[in-house]
Amino acid sequence: MRASQLVCFVGGFALIALSTVSATTHAAPIVWSSPTNVVGDTDVITTGTLVAARNFSQTQLAPTVNGVLFDIFPIPNGGSGAAGIPNVATLTFTNADSSDTAYGSAGAPFSSLSAQYQYLLSSGAGSSTGVSLTLTLFNLNSGTPYLFQWWSNDSDLNFGGVNSTTATATNAVTLDENTTNVAGGLGQWASGTFIASGTTQAITFSGPRPVINAFQLRAVPEPGTFALMGFSAAALGGLAVARRRRS
Repeated sequence: MRASQLVCFVGGFALIALSTVSATTHAAPIVWSSPTNVVGDTDVITTGTLVAARNFSQTQLAPTVNGVLFDIFPIPNGGSGAAGIPNVATLTFTNADSSDTAYGSAGAPFSSLSAQYQYLLSSGAGSSTGVSLTLTLFNLNSGTPYLFQWWSNDSDLNFGGVNSTTATATNAVTLDENTTNVAGGLGQWASGTFIASGTTQAITFSGPRPVINAFQLRAVPEPGTFALMGFSAAALGGLAVARRRRS
């Protein structure tokens, strides 16, 4: 993805863009897994077919972790408005805290992660004033099961260290941005499953200073095929619940 393909809106232009998106955005219920502590590259789920994987940063970082390329998603630091990748996603923000490096640390255990995973978790976007971020995913296939995975990490305690971030799409999950609250500590990730109810999906991230480092979206098998693939019971149950809610 080239920087020229990035669409940014700021100030009044953002209001126009957001009003257009909100009129057509769907928000199917997401059934979340439990928060999981960051451990290593295998945290990155590879089940199903990759639809999009993006790394929030201030410039253009694009690390590859566990074989998954997290392409660029630059967010201007200190601004308010919206930034988007056409046909992929848009993030709306107020007083953005975006950085390529500020969420990482030279201390362990963060420094023991692979270099690429460190790149992924060192960069991120948040709100310095605690205003919720909204991520809208585009170009979905209605009725298709999807898995969404996201990370919240602040290893250097630059943004408080004791903060948590909650993702909400009807249901909610809360991640601890630094589970030990010391420099070098690690955050958490979570995944969620949903059945697309339209071509878009909105997810809201809230907290004292919400932070999201990266996300990926994967098209996954129908619930009946998960057991054959050895997929987690949580994900299997999540899709089953989502299917029942749609019926």
